Amino acid sequence: MISIGKITGMSNTLSHAYVDRGNIYDYLGQYERAIQDFDRVIRLGAYGATSFNSAVPYFNRGNTQKHLGEYKKAIQDYDAAIRIYPKEAKFYYNRGNAHRELNQHGKAIHDYDEAIRLNPNYDKAYHGRGNSYFALGQYKKAIRDYDEAVRLDPEKADPYVARAIACTLLNMDAAARKDVEQAIKLGYDSALLNEQIAEAKSKG
Repeated sequence: MISIGKITGMSNTLSHAYVDRGNIYDYLGQYERAIQDFDRVIRLGAYGATSFNSAVPYFNRGNTQKHLGEYKKAIQDYDAAIRIYPKEAKFYYNRGNAHRELNQHGKAIHDYDEAIRLNPNYDKAYHGRGNSYFALGQYKKAIRDYDEAVRLDPEKADPYVARAIACTLLNMDAAARKDVEQAIKLGYDSALLNEQIAEAKSKG
């Protein structure tokens, strides 16, 4: 006879293997295979009902669905991950990104708020929330979030780019030029940035 402890251990080991292989498939762009492995982990149910590990396969499957452009399915998986383990900021951040892809910016902002509450130093969540405020035309709020993203990680070019565009639309030209210079210094393509600013001006 194999003890329950050993059965649980074997199940956990198998689940870890499926998660790892699913992550590799996702990295390689073999998304259907990745989903199959995450499905297997979920069916095994090896980790218990309320643990972080139990939420991970739903979260990972949600990420794969997002890579496939299946944002509604991704949100369903992030919902499941959050129900199981509501203390992880990344779960809310990724669900916020999926809502943003569907132009559900109110829901996205709510998720970014929660991600920031759980992790006040989450620069990506500030950037994401800023992008949703920007999409809603709330440029001053967007700039405040980009400010925080830059403060938390000044070596990433994208928040400078986003802030430069928002500043341009508010006719804050000196601030925009400063951000453009910094983004280019950090390796952002200058021609692409100028195109993005021109496009924003034409729409604004």
